[in-house]
Amino acid sequence: MKKVFLSVLIFFYVISAYAQSGNKYERFLHDNTFHIGWRRFTFKSDGQYSNIAPNDPTFGKYTVSGNKLTIEPYYCPDDPEKKFFYKMYLIDGITISLPATFEICPDDEDLFHKGCLKHESVTIWSECEEYSEGPFEYQGYKVKKYPVGRQEKKICFCFK
Repeated sequence: MKKVFLSVLIFFYVISAYAQSGNKYERFLHDNTFHIGWRRFTFKSDGQYSNIAPNDPTFGKYTVSGNKLTIEPYYCPDDPEKKFFYKMYLIDGITISLPATFEICPDDEDLFHKGCLKHESVTIWSECEEYSEGPFEYQGYKVKKYPVGRQEKKICFCFK
């Protein structure tokens, strides 16, 4: 009887761990805002994403399958025709044809970001981490970050 009980307990534990790992990527999307240049992306639990740039809010649908995010064409809410756009213009002349599939990478990090979305050579990072008090360890260096506002420029002092 103990073996059966233990087997059932292990089975439910494995199922629970598998279900939580499947939701890890969706939770990461819902809990973070992502940016590239002036564009900010948010993902709502109802399957809608927003792509906000100065004076240019747009919305569209997305789906998640495992660690893959598919972004569908978007529309501008002020457009009376509600036509969809099939190209997304990012920074430095980079465009992405839609629909596009991104890899969700919650564990990727650099000095100022934790987690990103990757599509070919494009990386869209999560919003930058807040300023941190005191030095901390980063890639073998003692590092202290100083805020510069919510701009792309950031200052970092590294010392051994």
